Amino acid sequence: MFPLNLPNALTMLRILAVPVVVVALLGETPNGDELAAAVFALAALTDGLDGYFARSRDAVTTFGKLMDPLADKLLIIGAFILLAGRGFMMALLLIPWSMITVINAELWGYIYQGTYGVGTVIVAHFDEPITDRATAEQRLVVTTSPPVQGSWYWVDDQNVHWRPEHYYAPGTTVTAKAQVYGVRVADGLYGQEDSQVTFRIGDAHISIADDATKQVGVYNNGKLVRTMPTSMGMGGTQTIGARTLSFWTPPGIYTVIGKAPLVIMDSSTFGLPINSRLGYRVAIHNATQISTDGIYLHQLDETVWAQGNTNTSHGCLNLNASNAKWFMDFSQTGDVVEVRNTGGPPLQLAQNGDWTLPWEQWRKGSALS
Repeated sequence: MFPLNLPNALTMLRILAVPVVVVALLGETPNGDELAAAVFALAALTDGLDGYFARSRDAVTTFGKLMDPLADKLLIIGAFILLAGRGFMMALLLIPWSMITVINAELWGYIYQGTYGVGTVIVAHFDEPITDRATAEQRLVVTTSPPVQGSWYWVDDQNVHWRPEHYYAPGTTVTAKAQVYGVRVADGLYGQEDSQVTFRIGDAHISIADDATKQVGVYNNGKLVRTMPTSMGMGGTQTIGARTLSFWTPPGIYTVIGKAPLVIMDSSTFGLPINSRLGYRVAIHNATQISTDGIYLHQLDETVWAQGNTNTSHGCLNLNASNAKWFMDFSQTGDVVEVRNTGGPPLQLAQNGDWTLPWEQWRKGSALS
């Protein structure tokens, strides 16, 4: 038998509300839509209360941790499927956005467990602004084997990043836990459920792109395994309206955040009209992304003549077909790419520049420092 305390009773009431909502929405019940909406709203209210009472009364149980998120999903999925089946695609409006974010966050953890690079940065995203950062941060726990020193850095009120002082050692196991269930992190705002993700650090892939030589040296566990001629950002700026665009490749420490055999690159996405002198919309092959604003190492046959001697790009690192394909296949998320000796402003945190910040500055971004 499960412990019948108030939080668990509220959770069970939410589960029992599921068949009521389903029957009401089937269309056979008088005023069924109104009844379903009322029961759904009441059930959503219990979702916030059970977590609050569990923490405030020291009544957290294993049963509650398991059944609370399950109750949410049963209620949401049941209502959505029935409404969508009746043609009410506006059913999404009945689903609290906080619940959608919790579901997405949970799937993110399961999907992305695996092997990552030595520069991997852990990101905790909250679906609402957090005013009590210190309390929230205390509930975010990262453990590694072997142990490494690390710290959280608050990017804004909804996003906090964690990284170690130095790159991980290959073979390190990392576990990140968000133990926020029922924790008050702002006025009237409590954590909805705990989550956890575990991943492993793979081989040390560190690439150094040096504009002084216009070569990219790729190292695997400290051994140089490939040297690739490149053409980086042509430099200079252009003002479009009130925005000034830079065509440098910012110097700094990047990490791999994605890759794809085919990417459509469109200059209008960063403010440069396609029909302008430097505008473009092209299909690019063998692309490895290293910044949030669209810097890739990618294939570009048209600049093979410039690779190794002349910078011609808008900021990306152009490679020939063989090198681009090899690098994409070689790379794993979290691999390190250092760009050196280029002009223009340095890489910013918002561009995926977590490692560009000195360690002491990074530590000051913690709410517990």
